[in-house]
Amino acid sequence: GASLGEYTSAAVSGVFEFEVMLGALDKQVEILKASCPNGGMIAIVDDQGLFRETPLLYENSELAARNYPSHFNVSTRTDALKEIENFLKGKEIAHQTLPVPYGFHSSLIDPAASRFMDFIRQEKQNFPQIPLISCAETEMIQSFKSQHWWDVARKPVDFQKTIQKLERKHSAVYVDVGPSGTLANFVKYNLAKDSESEIFHILSPFGNDIKNLEKVIHHLAGKNGRHASPVKERSNLNKGKDNKMLTWVFPGQGSQKKGMGGSLFNDYAELTGKADDI
Repeated sequence: GASLGEYTSAAVSGVFEFEVMLGALDKQVEILKASCPNGGMIAIVDDQGLFRETPLLYENSELAARNYPSHFNVSTRTDALKEIENFLKGKEIAHQTLPVPYGFHSSLIDPAASRFMDFIRQEKQNFPQIPLISCAETEMIQSFKSQHWWDVARKPVDFQKTIQKLERKHSAVYVDVGPSGTLANFVKYNLAKDSESEIFHILSPFGNDIKNLEKVIHHLAGKNGRHASPVKERSNLNKGKDNKMLTWVFPGQGSQKKGMGGSLFNDYAELTGKADDI
């Protein structure tokens, strides 16, 4: 799990009940709104050394994520956001301002820490039923302290180091279950040329979502010697091709953008209606 996606992976792996995790995220938003200044995040496609070498960046923003060697995110105050954007445009450095209203993974959200910790300490946690790898800690975690669930929002996301550490242990089958295939690309740029790992994505701005899902299901089921959905048996969720570790990758909310998946509203009218009611 990466950023918001780590909360999702905690629910999927059984650390928290789904309803508990949704309630925790709702509470986090409530606390952020009451405690923290507005801010923003920018994804930058350039060598990470740019941050260390550019006073405008290191004096007015904080390094929020390392995605791969030439891609990183920064968090900043609202008043500095436009200045940083103009600098990047002037230098013709590819970048994207993320659709988030706060400077996650930075000191800008520190005012929310104590209230969120008071809340999350009261929630029951379980041991994960599926191995859970944290991009906040860059490793697999078997048990969790309450502090961890604040660290997920506060610490920088080190996706790069997490994938590289995983790759040093064994090859894997990575399945990006986010809305855009962003993490599939991030994984690709973190793999060595001789890596035997495989990468799949399901949802994409270009469509073919059902075909992509069927491709993943057939690939994984074929390796298990049967034609069945891999989500039906938890015992097979961590086994992929040739016993490679199967890794489901959950992205944060910065991977989304306005209008993405709009065509799905008509396809899933009942679910959309429920969302409208909520």
